[in-house]
Amino acid sequence: FSIPEFQRAYVGNLPRIFDYSPLDPTQDFNTQMTKLGHGLLSGQYSKPPVKSELIEQVMKEEHKPQQNGISPRMFKAFVSKSHPEFSSNRQQDAQEFFLHLVNLVERNRIGSENPSDVFRFLVEERIQCCQTRKVRYTERVDYLMQLPVAMEAATNKDELIAYELTRREAEANRRPLPELVRAKIPFSACLQAFSEPENVDDFWSSALQAKSAGVKTSRFASFPEYLVVQIKKFTFGLDWVPKKFDVSIDMPDLLDINHLRARGLQPGEEELPDISPPIVIPDDSKASDIDESSVMQLA
Repeated sequence: FSIPEFQRAYVGNLPRIFDYSPLDPTQDFNTQMTKLGHGLLSGQYSKPPVKSELIEQVMKEEHKPQQNGISPRMFKAFVSKSHPEFSSNRQQDAQEFFLHLVNLVERNRIGSENPSDVFRFLVEERIQCCQTRKVRYTERVDYLMQLPVAMEAATNKDELIAYELTRREAEANRRPLPELVRAKIPFSACLQAFSEPENVDDFWSSALQAKSAGVKTSRFASFPEYLVVQIKKFTFGLDWVPKKFDVSIDMPDLLDINHLRARGLQPGEEELPDISPPIVIPDDSKASDIDESSVMQLA
Protein backbone atom coordinates (compact mmCIF):
# COMPACT_ATOMS: atom_id res chain seq x y z
CA PHE A 1 0.00 0.00 0.00
CA SER A 2 2.96 2.31 -0.49
CA ILE A 3 1.96 2.32 -4.19
CA PRO A 4 -0.39 5.23 -5.07
CA GLU A 5 -2.55 3.10 -7.39
CA PHE A 6 -3.41 0.70 -4.56
CA GLN A 7 -4.03 3.56 -2.14
CA ARG A 8 -6.40 5.22 -4.61
CA ALA A 9 -8.27 2.02 -5.56
CA TYR A 10 -8.97 0.86 -2.01
CA VAL A 11 -8.31 3.42 0.74
CA GLY A 12 -9.44 6.27 -1.50
CA ASN A 13 -12.73 4.44 -2.14
CA LEU A 14 -13.21 3.39 1.50
CA PRO A 15 -16.65 5.03 2.07
CA ARG A 16 -18.14 3.57 -1.10
CA ILE A 17 -16.62 0.10 -0.58
CA PHE A 18 -17.81 -0.09 3.02
CA ASP A 19 -21.28 1.28 2.16
CA TYR A 20 -21.80 -1.29 -0.61
CA SER A 21 -20.10 -4.23 1.08
CA PRO A 22 -22.15 -7.48 1.22
CA LEU A 23 -23.95 -8.75 4.30
CA ASP A 24 -20.88 -10.80 5.19
CA PRO A 25 -17.91 -8.42 4.63
CA THR A 26 -15.47 -11.07 5.87
CA GLN A 27 -16.01 -12.84 2.54
CA ASP A 28 -15.54 -9.78 0.32
CA PHE A 29 -12.06 -9.24 -1.15
CA ASN A 30 -12.37 -5.48 -1.71
CA THR A 31 -13.62 -4.90 1.84
CA GLN A 32 -10.72 -6.87 3.29
CA MET A 33 -8.16 -5.09 1.09
CA THR A 34 -9.59 -1.69 2.05
CA LYS A 35 -9.58 -2.55 5.74
CA LEU A 36 -5.95 -3.69 5.53
CA GLY A 37 -4.90 -0.60 3.58
CA HIS A 38 -6.65 1.74 6.00
CA GLY A 39 -5.05 -0.01 8.96
CA LEU A 40 -1.58 0.36 7.47
CA LEU A 41 -1.93 3.96 6.30
CA SER A 42 -4.08 5.53 9.02
CA GLY A 43 -1.37 5.38 11.68
CA GLN A 44 -3.90 4.31 14.30
CA TYR A 45 -2.03 1.06 14.95
CA SER A 46 1.49 2.48 15.13
CA LYS A 47 1.16 4.91 18.02
CA PRO A 48 3.57 4.58 20.96
CA PRO A 49 1.87 4.04 24.34
CA VAL A 50 1.26 7.18 26.39
CA LYS A 51 2.94 6.91 29.81
CA SER A 52 0.20 8.77 31.66
CA GLU A 53 -2.46 6.40 30.33
CA LEU A 54 -0.39 3.34 31.25
CA ILE A 55 0.17 4.62 34.80
CA GLU A 56 -3.53 5.36 35.20
CA GLN A 57 -4.47 1.89 33.95
CA VAL A 58 -2.00 0.23 36.32
CA MET A 59 -3.28 2.27 39.27
CA LYS A 60 -6.83 1.23 38.46
CA GLU A 61 -5.71 -2.37 37.82
CA GLU A 62 -7.30 -2.09 34.40
CA HIS A 63 -4.16 -2.58 32.36
CA LYS A 64 -4.91 -4.23 29.04
CA PRO A 65 -2.24 -5.22 26.51
CA GLN A 66 -2.23 -2.82 23.58
CA GLN A 67 -2.16 -3.98 20.00
CA ASN A 68 1.29 -3.50 18.50
CA GLY A 69 0.99 -3.26 14.74
CA ILE A 70 -1.39 -5.20 12.52
CA SER A 71 -1.82 -8.95 12.27
CA PRO A 72 -4.13 -9.46 9.24
CA ARG A 73 -5.31 -12.97 10.11
CA MET A 74 -8.79 -12.45 8.62
CA PHE A 75 -7.31 -11.15 5.37
CA LYS A 76 -4.89 -14.07 5.03
CA ALA A 77 -7.60 -16.60 5.86
CA PHE A 78 -9.88 -15.15 3.17
CA VAL A 79 -7.35 -14.87 0.33
CA SER A 80 -5.90 -18.30 1.16
CA LYS A 81 -9.07 -20.35 1.45
CA SER A 82 -9.38 -21.00 -2.30
CA HIS A 83 -5.73 -22.02 -2.71
CA PRO A 84 -4.56 -25.57 -1.82
CA GLU A 85 -1.12 -24.41 -0.63
CA PHE A 86 -1.92 -21.16 1.19
CA SER A 87 -4.90 -22.66 3.02
CA SER A 88 -2.56 -25.18 4.69
CA ASN A 89 0.04 -24.77 7.42
CA ARG A 90 2.90 -25.71 5.11
CA GLN A 91 5.73 -23.31 4.29
CA GLN A 92 4.49 -20.63 1.91
CA ASP A 93 6.13 -19.34 -1.27
CA ALA A 94 6.20 -15.52 -1.55
CA GLN A 95 6.32 -15.53 -5.36
CA GLU A 96 3.26 -17.79 -5.65
CA PHE A 97 1.37 -15.72 -3.07
CA PHE A 98 2.19 -12.51 -4.95
CA LEU A 99 0.80 -13.91 -8.22
CA HIS A 100 -2.24 -15.30 -6.38
CA LEU A 101 -2.91 -11.86 -4.88
CA VAL A 102 -2.50 -10.17 -8.28
CA ASN A 103 -5.04 -12.62 -9.71
CA LEU A 104 -7.52 -11.76 -6.94
CA VAL A 105 -7.02 -8.03 -7.50
CA GLU A 106 -7.77 -8.45 -11.21
CA ARG A 107 -10.84 -10.61 -10.64
CA ASN A 108 -12.30 -8.23 -8.05
CA ARG A 109 -11.24 -4.90 -9.50
CA ILE A 110 -13.47 -1.89 -8.95
CA GLY A 111 -14.67 -0.44 -12.24
CA SER A 112 -12.09 -0.12 -14.99
CA GLU A 113 -9.15 0.60 -12.68
CA ASN A 114 -6.82 -2.32 -12.05
CA PRO A 115 -4.06 -1.36 -9.59
CA SER A 116 -2.07 -4.53 -10.33
CA ASP A 117 -1.34 -3.15 -13.82
CA VAL A 118 1.62 -1.32 -12.26
CA PHE A 119 3.40 -4.71 -12.13
CA ARG A 120 2.31 -5.88 -15.59
CA PHE A 121 4.74 -6.09 -18.50
CA LEU A 122 5.16 -7.97 -21.77
CA VAL A 123 7.95 -10.47 -22.38
CA GLU A 124 9.16 -11.11 -25.91
CA GLU A 125 10.37 -14.68 -26.41
CA ARG A 126 12.57 -15.42 -29.42
CA ILE A 127 12.97 -19.09 -30.35
CA GLN A 128 15.47 -20.07 -33.02
CA CYS A 129 15.80 -23.39 -34.81
CA CYS A 130 19.50 -24.25 -34.60
CA GLN A 131 19.44 -26.18 -37.87
CA THR A 132 17.58 -23.78 -40.19
CA ARG A 133 18.40 -20.59 -38.20
CA LYS A 134 14.78 -19.48 -38.61
CA VAL A 135 13.06 -17.72 -35.71
CA ARG A 136 9.70 -17.25 -34.04
CA TYR A 137 8.73 -14.26 -31.88
CA THR A 138 5.92 -14.46 -29.32
CA GLU A 139 4.78 -12.27 -26.43
CA ARG A 140 3.38 -13.17 -23.02
CA VAL A 141 2.22 -11.24 -19.96
CA ASP A 142 4.20 -11.41 -16.73
CA TYR A 143 4.24 -9.67 -13.35
CA LEU A 144 7.71 -10.42 -12.02
CA MET A 145 11.21 -10.96 -13.30
CA GLN A 146 12.74 -14.30 -12.32
CA LEU A 147 16.53 -14.32 -12.23
CA PRO A 148 18.71 -17.44 -11.93
CA VAL A 149 21.52 -17.60 -9.38
CA ALA A 150 24.87 -17.46 -11.20
CA MET A 151 26.89 -19.54 -8.73
CA GLU A 152 29.90 -19.61 -11.06
CA ALA A 153 30.17 -15.81 -10.70
CA ALA A 154 30.76 -15.88 -6.91
CA THR A 155 33.33 -13.27 -5.91
CA ASN A 156 34.55 -15.18 -2.82
CA LYS A 157 35.35 -18.60 -4.30
CA ASP A 158 38.51 -19.05 -2.21
CA GLU A 159 36.54 -18.45 1.00
CA LEU A 160 33.89 -20.95 -0.11
CA ILE A 161 36.47 -23.65 -0.86
CA ALA A 162 38.19 -23.13 2.50
CA TYR A 163 34.84 -23.19 4.32
CA GLU A 164 33.76 -26.41 2.61
CA LEU A 165 37.03 -28.15 3.54
CA THR A 166 36.75 -26.97 7.15
CA ARG A 167 33.10 -28.04 7.35
CA ARG A 168 33.82 -31.54 6.07
CA GLU A 169 36.74 -31.93 8.46
CA ALA A 170 34.57 -30.77 11.38
CA GLU A 171 31.80 -33.22 10.45
CA ALA A 172 34.29 -36.09 10.14
CA ASN A 173 35.80 -35.33 13.56
CA ARG A 174 32.43 -34.45 15.15
CA ARG A 175 33.53 -30.95 16.03
CA PRO A 176 31.39 -27.78 15.98
CA LEU A 177 30.79 -26.54 12.46
CA PRO A 178 32.55 -23.34 11.37
CA GLU A 179 30.65 -20.10 10.84
CA LEU A 180 28.66 -20.20 7.62
CA VAL A 181 30.23 -18.56 4.57
CA ARG A 182 27.73 -17.57 1.89
CA ALA A 183 28.52 -17.19 -1.78
CA LYS A 184 28.54 -13.52 -2.81
CA ILE A 185 26.92 -13.13 -6.21
CA PRO A 186 26.84 -9.80 -8.10
CA PHE A 187 23.35 -8.88 -9.25
CA SER A 188 24.82 -8.07 -12.67
CA ALA A 189 25.81 -11.74 -13.02
CA CYS A 190 22.20 -12.81 -12.41
CA LEU A 191 21.05 -10.34 -15.08
CA GLN A 192 23.64 -11.72 -17.47
CA ALA A 193 22.46 -15.28 -16.83
CA PHE A 194 18.87 -14.16 -17.54
CA SER A 195 19.88 -12.69 -20.90
CA GLU A 196 21.75 -15.79 -22.07
CA PRO A 197 20.06 -18.15 -24.57
CA GLU A 198 18.63 -21.34 -23.08
CA ASN A 199 17.96 -24.68 -24.72
CA VAL A 200 14.35 -25.55 -25.55
CA ASP A 201 13.49 -29.09 -24.57
CA ASP A 202 11.55 -31.18 -27.07
CA PHE A 203 11.53 -28.38 -29.67
CA TRP A 204 9.52 -29.06 -32.85
CA SER A 205 10.71 -27.05 -35.86
CA SER A 206 7.93 -26.08 -38.24
CA ALA A 207 10.57 -25.45 -40.92
CA LEU A 208 11.84 -29.04 -40.73
CA GLN A 209 8.49 -30.58 -39.79
CA ALA A 210 10.43 -32.51 -37.17
CA LYS A 211 12.03 -32.20 -33.76
CA SER A 212 15.26 -30.26 -33.66
CA ALA A 213 17.52 -28.29 -31.33
CA GLY A 214 16.22 -24.85 -30.39
CA VAL A 215 17.33 -21.94 -28.22
CA LYS A 216 15.22 -19.27 -26.53
CA THR A 217 16.01 -15.74 -25.39
CA SER A 218 13.72 -13.45 -23.39
CA ARG A 219 13.51 -9.66 -23.58
CA PHE A 220 11.19 -6.91 -22.30
CA ALA A 221 8.59 -5.86 -24.88
CA SER A 222 7.34 -3.32 -22.30
CA PHE A 223 8.49 -2.17 -18.87
CA PRO A 224 6.32 -2.00 -15.73
CA GLU A 225 6.03 0.98 -13.42
CA TYR A 226 7.23 -1.24 -10.56
CA LEU A 227 9.51 -4.16 -11.37
CA VAL A 228 9.23 -7.11 -8.98
CA VAL A 229 12.39 -9.24 -9.03
CA GLN A 230 12.63 -12.81 -7.76
CA ILE A 231 15.96 -14.59 -7.32
CA LYS A 232 15.37 -18.28 -8.08
CA LYS A 233 17.25 -19.83 -5.18
CA PHE A 234 15.79 -23.31 -5.58
CA THR A 235 17.14 -25.99 -7.89
CA PHE A 236 16.99 -29.78 -8.17
CA GLY A 237 19.88 -32.06 -7.31
CA LEU A 238 20.84 -35.25 -9.12
CA ASP A 239 18.33 -37.11 -6.92
CA TRP A 240 15.54 -34.64 -7.90
CA VAL A 241 15.34 -33.35 -4.33
CA PRO A 242 14.78 -29.55 -4.14
CA LYS A 243 17.86 -27.68 -2.96
CA LYS A 244 18.07 -24.05 -1.86
CA PHE A 245 21.06 -21.85 -2.60
CA ASP A 246 22.23 -20.06 0.55
CA VAL A 247 23.71 -17.02 -1.17
CA SER A 248 24.08 -13.27 -0.74
CA ILE A 249 23.15 -11.10 -3.73
CA ASP A 250 24.83 -7.70 -4.00
CA MET A 251 21.94 -5.44 -5.06
CA PRO A 252 22.70 -2.17 -6.88
CA ASP A 253 21.13 1.15 -5.90
CA LEU A 254 20.21 1.83 -9.54
CA LEU A 255 19.10 -0.75 -12.09
CA ASP A 256 19.48 -0.21 -15.83
CA ILE A 257 17.90 -2.93 -17.99
CA ASN A 258 17.68 -1.03 -21.27
CA HIS A 259 19.95 -3.65 -22.83
CA LEU A 260 17.13 -6.16 -22.25
CA ARG A 261 14.65 -4.19 -24.36
CA ALA A 262 13.00 -6.27 -27.11
CA ARG A 263 13.80 -5.40 -30.71
CA GLY A 264 11.44 -7.66 -32.66
CA LEU A 265 12.22 -9.30 -35.99
CA GLN A 266 15.59 -8.10 -37.25
CA PRO A 267 16.72 -7.52 -40.86
CA GLY A 268 17.97 -10.77 -42.35
CA GLU A 269 15.97 -12.96 -39.97
CA GLU A 270 13.48 -15.40 -41.46
CA GLU A 271 10.43 -16.48 -39.50
CA LEU A 272 9.50 -20.08 -38.88
CA PRO A 273 6.35 -21.16 -40.78
CA ASP A 274 3.15 -20.87 -38.77
CA ILE A 275 2.44 -24.60 -38.76
CA SER A 276 1.27 -26.60 -35.77
CA PRO A 277 2.90 -29.92 -34.87
CA PRO A 278 1.05 -32.97 -36.20
CA ILE A 279 -1.32 -34.76 -33.85
CA VAL A 280 0.06 -38.19 -33.06
CA ILE A 281 -2.66 -40.85 -32.81
CA PRO A 282 -1.65 -44.07 -31.04
CA ASP A 283 -1.73 -47.16 -33.23
CA ASP A 284 -4.23 -49.50 -31.58
CA SER A 285 -4.64 -51.74 -34.61
CA LYS A 286 -2.34 -54.36 -33.14
CA ALA A 287 -4.33 -55.37 -30.12
CA SER A 288 -2.68 -57.81 -27.79
CA ASP A 289 -4.00 -61.35 -27.78
CA ILE A 290 -6.17 -62.19 -24.78
CA ASP A 291 -5.54 -65.40 -22.94
CA GLU A 292 -9.07 -66.77 -22.44
CA SER A 293 -7.94 -69.22 -19.75
CA SER A 294 -6.52 -66.36 -17.69
CA VAL A 295 -9.77 -64.42 -18.07
CA MET A 296 -11.76 -67.41 -16.84
CA GLN A 297 -9.56 -67.62 -13.73
CA LEU A 298 -10.31 -63.97 -12.93
CA ALA A 299 -14.07 -64.45 -13.30
